[in-house]
Amino acid sequence: MLDTGAVRRQPDRRRRRRRSDDEVRQQPDQIERQPSTAPSHDEIARRAYDGYLARGGEHGHDLDDWLQAERELSGSDSDSG
Repeated sequence: MLDTGAVRRQPDRRRRRRRSDDEVRQQPDQIERQPSTAPSHDEIARRAYDGYLARGGEHGHDLDDWLQAERELSGSDSDSG
């Protein structure tokens, strides 16, 4: 056998900590529990429709109703002043 002089790399003997199944399963739950700050499309649509009905069903203000609904649901109703 010929010795090529190459240094053989020794395997890393340090043990890496493996995550347990419980830890892996908990991660998606933690993401889902974070509160959503943006209202859903359906929530906005319902609120905008309520505004439409409150105005007596007057047409032509759909964008205004939508934007007002977004402001109300997101908690930034600064248009009242």
